[in-house]
Amino acid sequence: MEVTREMNGDRPLRQLLSLLILAGWLLAGCGVLRPWELTPRPPDRALAISEEAAQRLTERWRAAWQEAGPSGQVQLAITEEELTSFINLRLADEQTLPIQEPKVWFDPDGVYIEGRVRIDQLPWRPRVLLVFAVAAEEGRLQVDVTKGALGSVPLPAAVLSPLDEGIDAFLANVRTDFAIHSVALAEGTLTITLVRQAL
Repeated sequence: MEVTREMNGDRPLRQLLSLLILAGWLLAGCGVLRPWELTPRPPDRALAISEEAAQRLTERWRAAWQEAGPSGQVQLAITEEELTSFINLRLADEQTLPIQEPKVWFDPDGVYIEGRVRIDQLPWRPRVLLVFAVAAEEGRLQVDVTKGALGSVPLPAAVLSPLDEGIDAFLANVRTDFAIHSVALAEGTLTITLVRQAL
């Protein structure tokens, strides 16, 4: 998780984000910019975090692999409540998570992740929203950051591009015992098809 730590502790990036927040609020106050008109928003669906949802995802994952056999194909549909619950309840103590208290929504146009980030220059933790396009490419997960916002300020490409590069570098070094065959998004659900492979 070294890449994630570097992304989370990138001081110049945090300083830039702080300036963006302050500039956005100043421009909005002067009537020059109405950031809420440009800022991406997550789907308007409430997410309940529960132990039951987290456990359900864990059990279905295990069951899917057992049914697939040593060289079979696995298809798993993951709901946004299951993934949100799993991240918050199973990974809550992970210090490397760049976003705290994350919520995840699945929509046909992308994966929305919203949470809070810690920025040294600010006395509070602003909310951040990132929108990802996901796909399967050559057996790997391809993730592209398409939109983002910090508070009510849209994030420009100059901020999103380093995030893209960090995610690409991290995924390139991940070794798994499965290849990703396909990824499909629908409202509230991500369906992923995996094929078992030797390391």
